[in-house]
Amino acid sequence: MRAAAEPNTSSPAPIKRSRRLAVKHHTAAVGASAAADGQVNWENVPNRTPCTLLSELGMSVATARLVKNKEKISSRWIDNDLVAVELDVALDASVSYPYSSRYPIPGGTMGTVDLDTQVGTVMVWSRELVSFS
Repeated sequence: MRAAAEPNTSSPAPIKRSRRLAVKHHTAAVGASAAADGQVNWENVPNRTPCTLLSELGMSVATARLVKNKEKISSRWIDNDLVAVELDVALDASVSYPYSSRYPIPGGTMGTVDLDTQVGTVMVWSRELVSFS
């Protein structure tokens, strides 16, 4: 009788990748899966991931970075349907910050706030209107 073949215990060493490259590939995969089914698994998106902010009409209005560790804006808890972002570039100067009444910009004034005056500021945006590419 023949002895059962032993499984190969020596496997090749894993390929080493830089952390930056791994995050880039992971972010691209998250964006691709979000585009495929329209849903984002927010737990898998890394902090500081670049994103595009969309208007209610679906037009790109700004680029930003996700701020996952921010739970409050102006001493108010961020609702589950919103997410904190740090504004990088306002693509359309005519767009105002839609959540200024509920989540005012720290140090800012109440009322209408244009996005182009808030570059570098942490604010909230609807999760449904955040796109990863």
